Formats: sequence, C-alpha cells, structure tokens
Amino acid sequence: MAFLAPSPKILGICVVKNEQDIIEPFVRHNLKFLDSLVVLDNGSVDGTKAILEELARELKELVVVDDDRFGHTQSARMTQLLRGARSAFAADYVFALDGDEFIGATDRYELCKILEAIPFGGYGLVPWRTFVLTPGTVAPSVTDPPRSLPWRRREELPVHYKVILRCDGKFDHDLIIPLGNHAVASATGREIPFVYLEDLSLMHFPVRSRDQFVAKMVVGWMAHLSRDPRHRETGESWQKRDNFDRIAEGLVLDDKMLCELSLLYAQTERPIDWRRDVILEDLPFDYVRRYSTGEALSALQLIARAWEQSLLGGSPPRQRSAAMVAAANQRS
Repeated sequence: MAFLAPSPKILGICVVKNEQDIIEPFVRHNLKFLDSLVVLDNGSVDGTKAILEELARELKELVVVDDDRFGHTQSARMTQLLRGARSAFAADYVFALDGDEFIGATDRYELCKILEAIPFGGYGLVPWRTFVLTPGTVAPSVTDPPRSLPWRRREELPVHYKVILRCDGKFDHDLIIPLGNHAVASATGREIPFVYLEDLSLMHFPVRSRDQFVAKMVVGWMAHLSRDPRHRETGESWQKRDNFDRIAEGLVLDDKMLCELSLLYAQTERPIDWRRDVILEDLPFDYVRRYSTGEALSALQLIARAWEQSLLGGSPPRQRSAAMVAAANQRS
C-alpha cells in the first residue's frame, strides 16, 4: 500500500492537566514525529499552562487551547478536539495522546511505514510500554522525567492500547473517542475497522514521583465525582478510585509502596519480583529543557489550588514554572 502523499500529515491531540514535570519533554519529543500538536489545557493549577505558552511561542507546530471547567469529561473534550482539529488540519493520521505518552518510533520514516497498515477510515491500536519507579531509584527518578526513568515493565498484564486514527484528510462527524483514548466509537453505531500495531509503542510514564502520583489520584478522583457523584458505583476509573482510597485511608506511601503502585499501575494485582519484572532501557530522549526543571508541584499545594478551582469554576491565577522564576530572578 502506498503512502497517501509523499509525506502524510500527522496530527497529535491531547488533553493535559497539571503535568509541569513532563509537559516540555512531551511536546519536544512528540513533535519530532508529528506535523502539528494541539494541546488542550484543562485548568492546570501548576506551571503547565505557562510552560505550554512559552513552547507555543517557540514552536509553530504547537497549538494550545484552554478549557478551565472542573470535572473529568475527557471523552467529550477529546472528541471535540478531534472534530475541530481534523477539519482545521485535514490530517491523514491523528494520534490521541495523553501528556505522559511518548511516541516510540526510531524516526519518522519508520513511523510512516507502520501507519500504512491502518485501514482506510479506521484506526490502529498501539500498546503501552510503561516505565516505572524501582527500589533504590526513587530519588534520581524525580529529577528529569521521562529521561530519569529508564526502568520499564518487562510485561504488560494486561496490555493496554491507545488509538491512532486514519483520516485521509476527511472529516467524519460521528466519531467518538471514549474515556482513556483506548478505542474509537461511532455515534451512529457503525463498525469501525482497526488493526493492532505491535511494531510501534507508546512509552508511558504514569508515576514519576510521590507528589505527582498523590496529586494525580486525588485531583483526578475529585474531578470524576464533580461530574457524577455516583461515579464510584459505575466501576469506571477504578485506578484513581482505589488509589484515592489508599491515600484517604492513611496508607503510608513510602518508597517501597510507591514503587509497587508504579509497577502495578493499570495492571492485574500479582506478586512482584524486581529482578524479573523490570528491564533497563536506553531511552531515546535528547530534548533540552528551557521552561521547566522536571520538578512536580507539591501534592499539598496542587490539591489546595485544585479545590479552590473547583469552587470558583475556573483556574486560579496562572502559575509560573520554577525555570521561569529562576530566569526572571537572573534578569532582575
């Protein structure tokens, strides 16, 4: 099968919230493979929005939009992004990404060859390759994620997949991206063809530090309940629910527990053997940070700001990243 064009147009869409430790590497790495990247900031209360604004000034391929409404409606936001971005960019392929996912291809040529396998009007399913905190590496791991997190799970049990749509520059109004970006559905009920892309992966960094993890679980679960107070009864978002309960019940998140939760993130509960269950990888990252340090905002600060945001119905005043503060101090 030939390429749709000498070089297909590849678009990324993403909804992010409170990712100041990793958002700059996310943008810089993924734009090596994408022609354009549209990032919706969902009312971040850390430095994420400020970092994105600086990156957008530097990188013409990055488009940043805002939606400060509190409440976890990722599916609606991603579907809206898909519809708007597809009509505006007329992309051949669209990656539906999260802010902790990095395209795991050697180069763009290899990526384009793999994408050819996606059926016309369908989508490809790309497996996660999840990187984790390990005993003895917690302190260095927080310094510069994702580059400082070289250990990954040897096996994904179960394997989770994320979607890449093949659009061929066309616009289908009935497509829906369900919660989590793990599939594509049709509002009219039509069947959408898909294929597994096992030669490609998304490098996934969901747990990067204690502060980042605690804030992600607490604020994420608060957002779900804000949208639907009976969300616990649905059984959805069990990952955030169970970890919120652990935190609320006073479970001590020492390094050992944090590493175990990292390894078993979105996985079937099982005994852990660190010598067998993880593998060291040579990560392909060569980004340079200009607007961030890699440090996450403290969990207490972030949760306090998110609670204020939920009551006000919008974001508190924009927070500058540590790197921006340092640069401003040097100028003054």
